[in-house]
Amino acid sequence: MIHGFGASTFSWRFIGPGLASLGYYTVAVDLPGFGYSSRETAEAMNDSSWTRLMWLIANVIESDASVATGEFTSSESKRWVLVGHSLGGRIVAGMAAQHPERVRRTVFVDAALYGPPAALPMLGVAPVRWLLGRWLENEVLTKRGVARLLQSAYGRAPSSSEVTGYLDPLLEPGTIPVLLRLARSMPEVSSADLARIEGPALVVWGEQDTWIAVRFALRIFNDLPNSEIFVIPEAAHLSIETHPQEVLERLGEFL
Repeated sequence: MIHGFGASTFSWRFIGPGLASLGYYTVAVDLPGFGYSSRETAEAMNDSSWTRLMWLIANVIESDASVATGEFTSSESKRWVLVGHSLGGRIVAGMAAQHPERVRRTVFVDAALYGPPAALPMLGVAPVRWLLGRWLENEVLTKRGVARLLQSAYGRAPSSSEVTGYLDPLLEPGTIPVLLRLARSMPEVSSADLARIEGPALVVWGEQDTWIAVRFALRIFNDLPNSEIFVIPEAAHLSIETHPQEVLERLGEFL
């Protein structure tokens, strides 16, 4: 399970245990520069290194002796189900395109697959980075700023624990430069990448998502050769947190 930009494993706090309760060996990651992962490692990330790193993690898990004698006992169980939310969907798509033989199924939740935001090339200009960094520090990475973002992403007012769950990792030293650096190096996804995804895919979307409109769910559905779509009427961008039961029930059916 791979989170979106600015998020962390906190986003999967309902879905991870829910899938584990269904009997699945479940892994969530804090991507470099996010959550409590290294900020130093994130400085070396580029467009293609995200997928390589995620497969390296999978290799370590599969080769671990305690895992090999437990959950991973057959070639089928070593084929992964990849679940990506928002920008995490790009990494899932890249992983599935790179090693389709290692992927059993893919799940894209409100996934940001198509193109970077138009403003990102401007982050290559030093004064722009400085100004944006100050804005992030003073207006975004605060309780009020994170609450505003979550209000939009949840489609409702966030609780104080939800604000803290997102804000605390973002206050780790070195986060702002990493956010600005990584915003220019997130993996790109092409139609050719999507065409290489062989196994069944599930597209999950919040109908009220104002961050990535539901029309993009239909585009992914049309671009993936073997996919199905599930739209949650009352949900916004973070359905994995606001509507975990609906997401888990559909995931259980899909898996």
